[in-house]
Amino acid sequence: MKEPNDSNGNPKKDLKNPDNYLRTNPLIGTTILTQIELCVNKWEGKLYNPDDGRTYSCILSLQSNDTLQMRVYILGLKFLGKHQTWL
Repeated sequence: MKEPNDSNGNPKKDLKNPDNYLRTNPLIGTTILTQIELCVNKWEGKLYNPDDGRTYSCILSLQSNDTLQMRVYILGLKFLGKHQTWL
């Protein structure tokens, strides 16, 4: 995270989590990638986005030792997703 703390200097919380109990947890340390499985030369799983509190399906591929290519989509509609590159 570029800015792990709120304007008061406290750790940012998972405020948009659909589970009310988890909304008080700090974002740092939150598991965002889950259910990752190898599926014919690629990895598939779930990505939690704390910005909107939703969990998306994703396809992952390692491009290099420090570059992860990701296709994120919703409701099984891979063609309506978007690509992201994580360093």
